[in-house]
Amino acid sequence: MVLRLPLAAVLVVGNTALGEKSTAPAARTEFEYDGDFLTNLSGGLEKGSGYDGYLKLGETIGFGSWQDPDDKDNYKREFAIHASVIYPHGEEFSQKYVGDVNGVSNLYVSPSLRLFSLWVEGNFIQYSLSVRCGIWALDKANGFWQSDAAGVFLNGGFGTFPVISNGLVAAVYPVSSPCVRVDWAPLDKQPLTLRAAVFSGDVGTPAENPHNTKWDLPSAEGASFFVEAIYKLKSAHGDPVGTYRIGGYYDTMHFDDLNGGNSHLGNQGLYAVVDQYIQPLIDGAPSGLVAFAKVAGAPGDRNLVNFSAEVGLSQTALFFKKEGREDVIAIGAGFLNVSDEARDSSGNAYPTHNETVIELTYQAHLTDLERGNDFTVLLQPDFQYIINPGAVHGQPNALVAGLRFTVKY
Repeated sequence: MVLRLPLAAVLVVGNTALGEKSTAPAARTEFEYDGDFLTNLSGGLEKGSGYDGYLKLGETIGFGSWQDPDDKDNYKREFAIHASVIYPHGEEFSQKYVGDVNGVSNLYVSPSLRLFSLWVEGNFIQYSLSVRCGIWALDKANGFWQSDAAGVFLNGGFGTFPVISNGLVAAVYPVSSPCVRVDWAPLDKQPLTLRAAVFSGDVGTPAENPHNTKWDLPSAEGASFFVEAIYKLKSAHGDPVGTYRIGGYYDTMHFDDLNGGNSHLGNQGLYAVVDQYIQPLIDGAPSGLVAFAKVAGAPGDRNLVNFSAEVGLSQTALFFKKEGREDVIAIGAGFLNVSDEARDSSGNAYPTHNETVIELTYQAHLTDLERGNDFTVLLQPDFQYIINPGAVHGQPNALVAGLRFTVKY
């Protein structure tokens, strides 16, 4: 079972009635395996096929009473501890066959067994204040810059902003780091959450920190700060209308000037994310149709990518409507701009300054293989068209076909 809410995995296993607040400790084990079969059909660097995989094992133990389990947005324990390990594996498909900046599979990283999360979390003041301390990654469950509608895509550009993944050595998959994260709902029964976190600064690249055990915190490594405001709007009947996020970050380290000038103290950026249901705006629109938009920007003198944007549509329950087993079809486009200050390995400016990806994907449950609500099997065919792979002039546009399978327990 994937943890989709902060403490969703700490519900008591047993026959406790809905609405009853149990105080018994509860444990929940998480298993997930994802695999991507990928083929570059044309363009890019060369034709070829490859495979990327991802294994995750996790355990969460919760203590204290929880809020009303009828309210799925408030499955919260008073205190919980969580640990997980991951084993990503496969080959450098994008680097070998496509040459793009984002990566056509968000699973790939050099193979290694990694401690991914190890944290404790407490909820206080009638659950309006949540504090998490430990090892964690910014872009995972209940993290920053999340978009539910964009989360179905395989291309890495629809997850963590390319501005961030190509600008900071930050705690984003597959690297995590020591942090303190605080969530605060300042207004009673209002859909506003303020989120802030501080992480160790330079956590190392995946190759430099292969097992996510680089926990030293010297002052020379600096620190990175992230803030975000989240507003979840619902209709008078409780149906979702939209989720709106605005955030920013600052890293205290020194960053090289891309044009060879003096280094810069600090790096910062701003971003916004919108998931908007279409039905409240257009009468007669399908209830599960969601439009999303993501945009981020950062200074061009110290960031390879100084602007990125992603937009698209996602439709849930197009063909299969059983609750908890709905299918999803989505189409999206992502754009990144390489800074005018950036130079290639020969010291020359990039002749082309942008890369664009268009992705069409469909995710379906294999219901004949699933058992109850606790065992999920998904199959997801996927097509991506990458324009200007690597933001390099003359690189042939690439057409990539993929198939992802997912097993969750």
